[in-house]
Amino acid sequence: MTGLFAALAAVYFMVLAIQQASWQLYVLTGVFAIAWIFSVFAGVRSMFENDITRIMVMSGVFQFAVLCFAVLVSGMAIPGAAIILLYSLIVSSSALSGGKTELGVSLGLFIGSAAAIAGTISPVHQINAPQLFTVLPTILGILIMVYLALVMMQFVVATLRIKLISSTLAVVLIPLILLAFINSRFTQNALQSQINQSLKLAAQQTADKVDEFLRKTRDTVSYQAGLPTIYNYLSMNPEERNLSLVKDQLDLTIDSLQFEHSDYLTSIAIINMFGENIYDTSPFLVGTNEKALDYFNITTSTEKPYASPVLFSEDTGAGYIYFSAPIRSPQQQLIGVLRVRFDALVFQSIVDEDAGSIGSRSHPILIDENQLRLADSLTPSQLYRTISSLPYESILSLRDEDRLPYKPNSELTTNLGDLSNAINRVQMNSFFSLEIHPDSSEDHVEAGAIAMLQSQPWTVLFVQEKAGLVEVINEQNRVSTLV
Repeated sequence: MTGLFAALAAVYFMVLAIQQASWQLYVLTGVFAIAWIFSVFAGVRSMFENDITRIMVMSGVFQFAVLCFAVLVSGMAIPGAAIILLYSLIVSSSALSGGKTELGVSLGLFIGSAAAIAGTISPVHQINAPQLFTVLPTILGILIMVYLALVMMQFVVATLRIKLISSTLAVVLIPLILLAFINSRFTQNALQSQINQSLKLAAQQTADKVDEFLRKTRDTVSYQAGLPTIYNYLSMNPEERNLSLVKDQLDLTIDSLQFEHSDYLTSIAIINMFGENIYDTSPFLVGTNEKALDYFNITTSTEKPYASPVLFSEDTGAGYIYFSAPIRSPQQQLIGVLRVRFDALVFQSIVDEDAGSIGSRSHPILIDENQLRLADSLTPSQLYRTISSLPYESILSLRDEDRLPYKPNSELTTNLGDLSNAINRVQMNSFFSLEIHPDSSEDHVEAGAIAMLQSQPWTVLFVQEKAGLVEVINEQNRVSTLV
């Protein structure tokens, strides 16, 4: 039985080690493999001539392997101690006799107690293996049934001390194990719910900040489009505009305009009804025609202020967002458009303000309706790349609309299909737990929440590295176990 359990455990942990590449799992694979080797040699009687010594050594090595399991895997202190105690009872009472039986049981009690204490206050980093919570009850059940079967078949010499220990296990330890499992699950669920709530609130806070910038800037442009100096300049004879005091007054007015995040303001322009740029704080844009662009057409057709999506310039390769508002005469006749352009990096500055807002390694990411990263404080090198691949037809269409950066198609995406699916399922579940580092060779699973903007069809992801969150849960579980 010892060899079978040790072999199965070694294979199981080896599979997990290959999947997760964790040194703790490699250690467990090694110690259980050693326990299996000892049991094989003990079975063929090629190690130690004395049967009692051979059984004691084999039992001790296996119990040490379970002790390592309790120390290296989170939440396994009490279950590991129970396995050691049950195993020592079975082996000692069925294979040993006389004083050796009590010695074997005492050794099991000592190692089991050490496993419970060391596993609870482990000096090394513990890994999480939630799948073991479904396997361990089966293992404990098998050990209990084996022990009861041996007692019923009278293979076990039930001395008074063994009877007392068995009674203690039945009355105290089994309820304690059940309580530990229930408490661990309850604590984990409660903390996970609290973490999800924090992530959701942080995502919504960042979304609200972006919304506020968009709304406030749009409203500011709308108000400024009604300033008399702008109307006066636009209504003047084109030959006289730049030779009059109105031009000087307009320059002073434009210089005095106040915008949030003005460091990213790249252009303020006045456009006449023919789409011609007749005034611009970027002189090289004066004289260009913007009639074909959506921000001009939508503003002139609806006569309402407008905020564009992020558009990319083929000349500079940079992304920009445009705000436009109608310019009206005193008789409320539409005579032109005031257009303001911001570098799209303004969104990166907004999300960077919220990086770390709910703890270390917590980051917001802003994406548009095509899942193009508009801002990313987690992996800023992936800015202006889509979460997953787009169909070729969509790439062509979005390029025609200047909605994608001008770079090779192979550099447009990060190929995170699972994250893309999580975003698409936001109506059903606004939380996820995924690896979202492109081409990462390490395990950087992130827990995240999703929030939607109101003023644009954009999405904010707020993520935090799960290792830190799991450590919080494990610490709470350790405290609960000690109590």
